[in-house]
Amino acid sequence: MVIISLDDIDTISSKIRSVRMMLGISQARLAKEANVSQSTIARLEKECRKLNPSYSMVYSIVNALNRISSGEQTIDQVGVKDLMHDRLIFVKPTDSIKKAIMIMKENDYSQIPVMENGKVLGTVYQKDLIGFASNPTKANIKVKEVMGLPLPEIDENAKVGMIKSVLESWGAAIVKRKDKAVGIVTIYDLFKASKI
Repeated sequence: MVIISLDDIDTISSKIRSVRMMLGISQARLAKEANVSQSTIARLEKECRKLNPSYSMVYSIVNALNRISSGEQTIDQVGVKDLMHDRLIFVKPTDSIKKAIMIMKENDYSQIPVMENGKVLGTVYQKDLIGFASNPTKANIKVKEVMGLPLPEIDENAKVGMIKSVLESWGAAIVKRKDKAVGIVTIYDLFKASKI
């Protein structure tokens, strides 16, 4: 484990550089693992005080050094199939909004795919149903009348690092094996799987 005190800003620069060199990794690799730019690592190693980094940035870099030194797999290297929910819960386009709300509440979902005959047709989002939840006269409106675009589809063999931006934008993605939807992965799954 790498031990770098975050209290002494004057020695952080040299310590990060010496640990990185000891591990034999490039600034680019450390930057990727810490989710910062390579130029940030270079400036930080040159003179930490001038850069005035946030605690979270330094913590992220030190945490990356710890993962690398311990040989631990980073979240980016984890396979989507290891995080996904293989029980794909969905609604049909002809289901009522009331049914969609009930399923979302029971499963604590913020979105749910709309599917028919194994094909993803759209998505119903919690935020879109708020108005309907308090209006019983609209409870029987069909899901197809309020659904949004379908969630993106990703291959089960993809690595998390390849799909992070998709999950950050959409909140979830349908996981496919060949042409069949076999599960769902959400941004919350990434959050739960992170080691911090």
